[in-house]
Amino acid sequence: MTHLSHVTPSPAGGTGPDRAGQFRRDLLWLFPLFSLALSGTFLLEWQQDGERHATILALPLAVAAIAASVLVARNLTGPVKARPPVRRRTVALSAVCALAPMGIMAARMPDPHSGLAPWKIGADQTVAIGYNGQLPGWSDAGDGKGGPSGFDIELAEFLKRQFGWREIKWVPILQPHRASALKEGKVQMVISNFSITDQRLEEIDMAGPYYMDVTSSQFNAAKLLRQAGEKTIGVCSTSGTTSAEAADLLTRDWSGEQVLGLQFRTRQEMSLLACEKALETNSSGPDDISMVISDWSMLKAFGSADVAPEPAFSGMSENTQLYGVGLPDGSPEVCRMITEKLRDFLDQSSGSGPWGEAFSRTLQPAGLQESWHRPTAVDPSYCGR
Repeated sequence: MTHLSHVTPSPAGGTGPDRAGQFRRDLLWLFPLFSLALSGTFLLEWQQDGERHATILALPLAVAAIAASVLVARNLTGPVKARPPVRRRTVALSAVCALAPMGIMAARMPDPHSGLAPWKIGADQTVAIGYNGQLPGWSDAGDGKGGPSGFDIELAEFLKRQFGWREIKWVPILQPHRASALKEGKVQMVISNFSITDQRLEEIDMAGPYYMDVTSSQFNAAKLLRQAGEKTIGVCSTSGTTSAEAADLLTRDWSGEQVLGLQFRTRQEMSLLACEKALETNSSGPDDISMVISDWSMLKAFGSADVAPEPAFSGMSENTQLYGVGLPDGSPEVCRMITEKLRDFLDQSSGSGPWGEAFSRTLQPAGLQESWHRPTAVDPSYCGR
């Protein structure tokens, strides 16, 4: 006996599948296809390394062409043969295929309540820049009336003029939070004595260098003599910096019999300013500080006479600090554009150039000399590592 389930009379009086049901079954595989195309289009638009317009436009058109070709091949508008009913497994598979790309797209979308969306450099925009705000000569927030000042601020203003930004939104950020501010979307770039290191390049992108320095020390002579007699030297550094790593090495490699039996006790603060205040405090407790470790130019800018003499540059070493502009991870095109502008910032073809002018206005009054601190060139290889 022949079963004719799911077969209804055709308009011509014969028998054939219900065309409404046939169309719904076709949508079960067409919907995931178009959903995937839509998701892919949005994902490509949000890429930080530039809009790939040809790919973006080609993707939905290609999917539409494939769908149209299949529909023609299946003779949706003509007589069709009866097919077995759609199984639940097919429905479930179609739903998964449709929702999976949407889930990927949602995961890629930035949370509008948690930070800034990925950005592309362009004119007439407001750019959120993270800066320190507590470093004389580098980035001093001032009294809030005239805006921040310092060498890093001069660099940011130079970039603003070069790209035609409408304004800069200054976001004070402590040194330990520079990378996390970029990763969480709180700022679009960081200009804050940010040394370029392999570890940081694994988390964020960096353009540069725009300044060269070395790790050095500052001390309170009276307190240092007293602590030397007590065989315990209190050392302060800023958490989350290369100087903190240097202080840890000092404690590990130089404590004990190697240096007259002295023990180096390290303490990390959230800012260099906190270390400076601890150094100036006239106390004699167990947590007292008689030495601060940081980059030489930063220590010198605080104006203390008890800073180690400026070292002569004898070539790149582990102690060399190369400052770069921090950018969100996965933004190589923005990084390359910033790098090109930093090349112009360093240029000396017409006198001292923008770098020299910024230095003379900000760091030279604090007693610094240009010397070897101006890099001879930028390094585009930092972008996209």
